[in-house]
Amino acid sequence: MRKVAKTAIGLAILLVMALVLMAGAALAFKNHPQGFRGLKWGDPPSGNMELLQQANEWLSLYTMRDDQLKLDGVNLYMGIYSFYTPLDADKKFMNVSLYFQGERAYELLKTICEERFGDADRGGLGLILWRDYRGIVELDYGVLMKKGTLTLASHKIWTKYLDQKAKTKSKEAEGDW
Repeated sequence: MRKVAKTAIGLAILLVMALVLMAGAALAFKNHPQGFRGLKWGDPPSGNMELLQQANEWLSLYTMRDDQLKLDGVNLYMGIYSFYTPLDADKKFMNVSLYFQGERAYELLKTICEERFGDADRGGLGLILWRDYRGIVELDYGVLMKKGTLTLASHKIWTKYLDQKAKTKSKEAEGDW
């Protein structure tokens, strides 16, 4: 029962992210990110990175050893760099998620992102998105927990990861029929 619930939650999250990506594919925003802190989308992990977790066979999560946990004066408490490994290929930098605390940090990041990326799509409950066929920027804040995440991602690599994950889940589900 627990495995079914985890699978259902995972598929729901996957579906939401896929819908967000597809809906924004035709939109554009200014100054889309091409990577973060010297890493370009598609680069392998750098020498100063440490493996945090092997999430699954295609997704590796890293931290940077000497990461400055600040972004334009906003304090961060963690930065996680995600790498996608396509079948028979090397790891590719796919996205970075930057974690912060407090409404003041959220408001500062919102202002910084609006200046840098232009007009955004407003989601519900503290979610703001900038996206086009090249990049995704997502600023999310939970009012109750007073924590948030700024995620920068490659649209192309993220979409390939989601496609590969969906195909695998579909094959696994075939046995349920």
